[in-house]
Amino acid sequence: MRYDGVGRLATTVGRNGPPATGFIALVAALLLLRGIFFWYFLEAGGSPFQPDSERYLILGANLAESGRFSASSGDFEPEVFRTPGYPFFLSLVPGIEARPVAWVAAAQELIYVFSALLAFAGLRRLLGEPLAKASLIFLLVEPGGLAFPKLIASETLFLPLGLGAVLAGGLYLRGGGRRWALLAGLALGAATLVRPVATYLPLLFLLVMWFARGSRRELAAGDAACGWRGGWSWGR
Repeated sequence: MRYDGVGRLATTVGRNGPPATGFIALVAALLLLRGIFFWYFLEAGGSPFQPDSERYLILGANLAESGRFSASSGDFEPEVFRTPGYPFFLSLVPGIEARPVAWVAAAQELIYVFSALLAFAGLRRLLGEPLAKASLIFLLVEPGGLAFPKLIASETLFLPLGLGAVLAGGLYLRGGGRRWALLAGLALGAATLVRPVATYLPLLFLLVMWFARGSRRELAAGDAACGWRGGWSWGR
């Protein structure tokens, strides 16, 4: 097989690769492999902790116990250095007060697999099935995608939101209706609540939409959707 770039490689894979049943079998095998890696991670006593992990777990436990977004155990001191999206996700994990890191990692593994399937579905509509298949296979075996879901960190939860915004924006730019601009704005707003690094991304995203389509109505729809997270972001 001659490699002349990602696009041509994906097209070659799509034309000469296995039929649909073979592709499904390959994906199933890769999912089984991910399951084996996850089991090995737990059995080997791998550590899911990062520098921010402990504080995230405290925030999640306090949200579950008292509904307070605070890391303090006594007098209420609101958290102003971290966004509430990931701690809220942690608060939904049963028994988060007991630090069930294995359950958190399992939930994040499912989120990552969902993100890979979301990428496949979106890219199939935007760029065609061959590239979508190649992207799905890559995402299921990519080293970062194997490691990050097992860590107590916000990257995995951020992935489907940021990815969903990009795909929705792409569908809008390809001639989709106003609902795609609205969905992109909602996803970007939610992504900002998970990782503050995305705070200014909605503004850039809306400018791209504006120059590509030039419709004030779509711009207003996306702006309103992004704006729902603005109160907390600026108020903190």
